[in-house]
Amino acid sequence: NGSLDRSFGNGGIVTTTFPEGSYAFDVALQPDGKIVAAGTVFVDFIPGEPSNTDFALARYNPDGTPDAAFGSGGQVSTDFVGMEDDAFSVLIQSDGKIVAVGSANSPATYYDFAAVRYLSNGTIDTAFGVAGKVSTDFGDHNFDRAQSAALQSDGKIVAAGFAISQNGLSENFAVARYTANGVLDTTFSRDGITQIDFGNCCQSAYQVLLQSDGKIITVGYPNTEDSDSDFLLARLNPRGSLDPTFGVGGRVRTSFGDLNGGANGAVLQSDGKIVAVGFQATFSNQWSNFALARYVGAN
Repeated sequence: NGSLDRSFGNGGIVTTTFPEGSYAFDVALQPDGKIVAAGTVFVDFIPGEPSNTDFALARYNPDGTPDAAFGSGGQVSTDFVGMEDDAFSVLIQSDGKIVAVGSANSPATYYDFAAVRYLSNGTIDTAFGVAGKVSTDFGDHNFDRAQSAALQSDGKIVAAGFAISQNGLSENFAVARYTANGVLDTTFSRDGITQIDFGNCCQSAYQVLLQSDGKIITVGYPNTEDSDSDFLLARLNPRGSLDPTFGVGGRVRTSFGDLNGGANGAVLQSDGKIVAVGFQATFSNQWSNFALARYVGAN
């Protein structure tokens, strides 16, 4: 009925304090009912100085208490080589391992897609990627960020977000697929990564969904402030090519008339239809409304 569950945490509420300020961006449930939250924690924060952040995870028992069997007092933080490392998505594998996906700031390539895999107790799984971590540059050494991830039934990991060119004139949906061992999957778009251009600058994917037939759906919206903003969807075949049976050339754009709109979440219905959610706002962005759209997903 929407009332707080008083049996959880402190009257239905839990707050977790890391050594410094922190944000949670995603949450996942384990089969045993434990809850894993992922996000970012500030490190040596100094107002006015560039941010230094690490991946941050916390695991809770079903009643909301910290899980002492995970990391240190229920918390884990992970640093890449750089300043800003942020986890935006968390996945639970069938073997109990935990995958956190987001972006990492590398001095050599600026920002890259990033992922870390942990054992069930919160220690880094060194069998994944390089010493438990993987980072992926989309080739222009600028700003690439994974904002959503999904697990395939074969254990492969699909991550989606955006890739910005070095000159800042191009920003596309970006998708990467990794093997279960944390290596780019070369059966996907030949090199494991692909970008989706909607014909104008700039757009970002905020959600990735997996169909039962292996096709991949990405959902997002343009990030420009000086033009119309629409719901954007694209569907890829299992090997990474755009699916021509979806929309126009694998892409769908939904306008909200003279109002800006943007999709930042989506779910798949059991009948294959896609429900995308986001916002509808005025051009001046003085206010916004909940916005939903449903699409026919079957060929």
